[in-house]
Parts: sequence; structure tokens; C-alpha cells
Amino acid sequence: MNSPLARKRLPPPSLQTLYPPVPDYRYFDCAEHWPLAQCAGIECARRRWWLAEHALLAYDSVERIEAVLCELGFSVHCCGGLGGAFAYAAVSGDEGVLVFRGTQAMRPGDSPRKLKDVLSDWMIDAQFVREHSSDGEVHGGFAKAFSVLWPQLQEQLLRARAPLVVRGP
Repeated sequence: MNSPLARKRLPPPSLQTLYPPVPDYRYFDCAEHWPLAQCAGIECARRRWWLAEHALLAYDSVERIEAVLCELGFSVHCCGGLGGAFAYAAVSGDEGVLVFRGTQAMRPGDSPRKLKDVLSDWMIDAQFVREHSSDGEVHGGFAKAFSVLWPQLQEQLLRARAPLVVRGP
């Protein structure tokens, strides 16, 4: 296979690479070969690759998220709240993506201060009872986190001129 993605190697298995972010990972390093603009529909392997990269990037620092996506031409808005909940909205031309970070974990070398965020994150996850609305059901912890994050994201998302893709882990 001649695809640049076929040559991309996974990092060696270790405690450092078990949970994201993976040190020195090069996000979207095949973007010039697989532009999102030439891809249509969620069935497209290229779109799925872009969304997987966004889902992984969500675990990195705000500074790295902004740097990576700005280099790709996205305007980015990151927001956080309630027990470590985090999401970002990224818009570029006719493409928009809303990405939620999943549950965080402690990794070797993490600051002890991160433990508070990780514990808060797990406490939100423990609120697993589904909440009902006119649109369906959702995990109770996610609903609470979403209600805090949504006002921070809504204005950015209205700038997208095309359907929005939502991604999480």
C-alpha cells in the first residue's frame, strides 16, 4: 500500500503510551496527503482518520491543541469546567468539529495536582444514571458536564457553515 498512513508506526508499548496524550505524537502528520475537504460522509476512511486524530488530541494540553489546529487552518475554542470536563470546537471553512475529552487517567510523571482532576472526572463518570429529555437519553455525568461546556462552545459552533461533526473517545 502506498498510503503515508500505511507507514505510520505505533509507539512502543509502555506505561507512558498506555493513556493519551502520547509523548511526541505527531497529530495529523498525513493531513497534506489526506485533506479533509476532499472527503464526504462519515463512511469515508479519511474522515474517520481525522476524527480519530481529534479524539486523541483532546487529551493533550490546550496550548498544543491550539498550536496543532491553528497550523492546519482551524480557529479553535477550548473550554473546561465541572470536574475536569473539557471540550474544544474547531472550525475551518466549511468544516466544524466538536470534540469532548473522555475520562482522564494518571500517568507516570504526572503532577500530583492532576489527581484532583482525575478523581473529579471519575466522580462525574460515576453518575451513570441516564437523564431523559425530549431528544432521548444521555449519561447523567455527561449531561451535567455538557450543560457547563455548551454555553462556552455555542458561539464558536455557529460560525461553521456546514454540518458539525461531534467526536468523543
